[in-house]
Order: sequence, then C-alpha cells, then structure tokens
Amino acid sequence: MTDRWRWYTALTTILAFAAVGIVEAARQAAVGLAVMFAVVALVAVGLLASVRRRTPVALRSDLATWIEATSSITGESASQLADRAVSAYRAALDDDRGG
Repeated sequence: MTDRWRWYTALTTILAFAAVGIVEAARQAAVGLAVMFAVVALVAVGLLASVRRRTPVALRSDLATWIEATSSITGESASQLADRAVSAYRAALDDDRGG
C-alpha cells in the first residue's frame, strides 16, 4: 500500500466518523458537538483534496539506482537521502543566484 492510499484510507475513515458524529450530535440537539464534527469533516475534506492534487515525481532510473545503492551503503533511508540531495541542490541554486 502506498503512502497516498494510506492517506486516502485514514482521511476517508476520519470523514466517515465525523459524518456519523454530526448525525448523532444533531439527533441529540448538541449543536456545539455537531459544529466540532463539522470542522473535523471540513479539515479532512481539505486534506483529502490536497492529497489528490499531489502527483508523484518521476525519477530517472539512474538517479533511483544511485539513491538505492547509496542508501544501502550509508544505512540512511532512500527518502531521507533524496531529501538531503534535493536540499543540497536547492542550496547550490540559491548560491548561483546570489541568494
């Protein structure tokens, strides 16, 4: 299961529980509780929309091979290594621009 599907599953579950909470709070005339569940539902919908908009970055095969090889040598996770490499690249770009 990818991270994206984990986010979908978690946010959809939160949204379902919030919907049930809104209905139950409305049935019991607990306006404050219904509003709280509505806010939780709106936040979940917003996060779900942002997860849907993000597209995975395609990585060249030689870079993916380098990341995996370096990761196995250093013991650092591939995502941490990629983050560090991108940060170093951005810093070099900022230096070239005078920033």
